[in-house]
Amino acid sequence: MLRILIEKEKSNEQAKILGCLLKGIPQKFCALSEDANCILLKIGLPKSIRINRRRRLIRLINTAVEETVEYILTQVTADIAAKCVANVTKLNPNDQKAVEKEAVLQICKSNRSDAKRHVKASWYSRIKRRVLKNMLESSVFAISAFIRFRINDYKEYVCRTVDHISQLKMNELKYFEFISSLQHFVESRACEIDEVVITVNDDSYSLTDSNGNAIDVSKYKNMLDKDIDKEDLLLSILLTMAPKTVTLNADESFMDSDFFASLVNIFGSGLKASYITK
Repeated sequence: MLRILIEKEKSNEQAKILGCLLKGIPQKFCALSEDANCILLKIGLPKSIRINRRRRLIRLINTAVEETVEYILTQVTADIAAKCVANVTKLNPNDQKAVEKEAVLQICKSNRSDAKRHVKASWYSRIKRRVLKNMLESSVFAISAFIRFRINDYKEYVCRTVDHISQLKMNELKYFEFISSLQHFVESRACEIDEVVITVNDDSYSLTDSNGNAIDVSKYKNMLDKDIDKEDLLLSILLTMAPKTVTLNADESFMDSDFFASLVNIFGSGLKASYITK
């Protein structure tokens, strides 16, 4: 007989745990009793079942283990992530929610993948071994206490994932804030030229006007003298000229670059791009 003790909580978490456990176990093999503080779920086979009794009992225990692990790797993961992200005060509530969702999605996807591939070092395997060991060694498996005390390393892993995604989110927000300031700079600056045509070569850029005449960049000597890479130099020149239209001719690899994405964000509909085939 397997006995599982579920503490009653104000959040009604016990209903979620119980629902998860009963999802895969036939009702005829379960018996419930409760008091003001907890629910006791008994799982076992009636004495009348004698054929393949041992095999059936093992199957029941395995189902209870699987459902417990599933609950931890989904619902408990979501609860931990929500608590961790609430401490990231630099993010507004909407961004916190986005981080929480991404973290849970990433962790659950990884856990499911590891479970399917039977990765021994995965969280699925580690927690499953702990649950099974605790169930077999204890007269009563206190699932609430197990979650509270036996998976602290998993909780730390979830929080580290949340912290990592939070940092990525904050970096993204800073990036778009920077892009926004550049957009404002371009829009408020007097236009020096209507159109700049940029042709991207292997290791350099050529700049011409709409008539195909080379643009003299010598007046940007103070920029040319600085030790900056070609992408930053090109961006600085474009920001200074503030053209109404930027026509870009480049190959596919350039179009897939972060720098191209930045140009799109800064110049918006003013940027026209066409592919060059090599």
